[in-house]
Amino acid sequence: MSLPLLNWKFVGTKTVAKPALAGGLLIGALPYTLDAIYQLGALTTYADGSARVPGTGSAWTWAQDGSGGSCVATYGVPATVTAVGMKYILAGNAVTGGYTKLTPDTGVTTGNLLIGMNRSSGAYAGAGAWALPAPFTTASSFSGYYRFVISPFPTNPGIDTVSMWECQEACVIQVTTFIGTSYSAQFGALYDPLTYTPGVTCETDNRLYGMITGGSTVGSALLSSTAVTEQAYAATPSTSNPRAGYFLPGTITVDKVFRGGSWTPSTTFVNPAGRLAQYPFWAQNSVGQFIGAARNFFIVRDAPMQSTMASGGAVIGYTAGYTAYQIGAGDTVILGT
Repeated sequence: MSLPLLNWKFVGTKTVAKPALAGGLLIGALPYTLDAIYQLGALTTYADGSARVPGTGSAWTWAQDGSGGSCVATYGVPATVTAVGMKYILAGNAVTGGYTKLTPDTGVTTGNLLIGMNRSSGAYAGAGAWALPAPFTTASSFSGYYRFVISPFPTNPGIDTVSMWECQEACVIQVTTFIGTSYSAQFGALYDPLTYTPGVTCETDNRLYGMITGGSTVGSALLSSTAVTEQAYAATPSTSNPRAGYFLPGTITVDKVFRGGSWTPSTTFVNPAGRLAQYPFWAQNSVGQFIGAARNFFIVRDAPMQSTMASGGAVIGYTAGYTAYQIGAGDTVILGT
């Protein structure tokens, strides 16, 4: 039996505080970007005006380490909590480079927006714990960090806005610069293995847990074609291209994730009724084996970003992709309701 349907919601968009002037622009610095993510996660209403109660429905629960200009980490717990005990953390500051890195990220790197995931999670281990090998107390449970956004801080173009979509078991965050380019990350139980053998094809809760980032690649990591193979989620040997991975069941070993197939729809891709067609998404591991089908998100033709899509008056999903400000161009996925 398939895993439960995930119901995606658009939380909203938050403008990042810009306290400093640099290069003629007000720059959205790293701590304020992390703080904006937390503020979105603390909202009590969705963008459509409906109620949002953290820990219920599709609403994640978020906390932070520091606030405003002193924020160094923001971490979230899915609305649906299982025995695997997953937590996800976005973190970073301008001085600490000794945090645990996840291949292909290497070297001492500071000033980057980072993302990591943790299983069998305990409580956050205290101020500054984001840089510890065990930020959530439990030893041997942390993935290490991918870089979500590589060094836009504090140089131009700074981060202008942060947007968030969420469902019961997964989340998408997109940050957008002053010039309209964007970077995105997706994380959670994004795939349904369809066949359930705990420890082999899935965790004990029948799920797989992973995360995807764009690195320095502008646009949606979901459909990035910067890798030679044009595989979405390509975790290339570069420290700048998109990277993606998932916990091998029962371990903290992170294997690469690739999209099954490299086809991307044209701008005229529709169904026989002339309406928006949704192309099923599936993923494979580093040796080309099927690992799962996307849980209610699909590839669609290029469309306006951060839009609400409806059919017959009913909302069917929300778009996330290339850039918040560019209409009719760039890779797009729809997150189904």
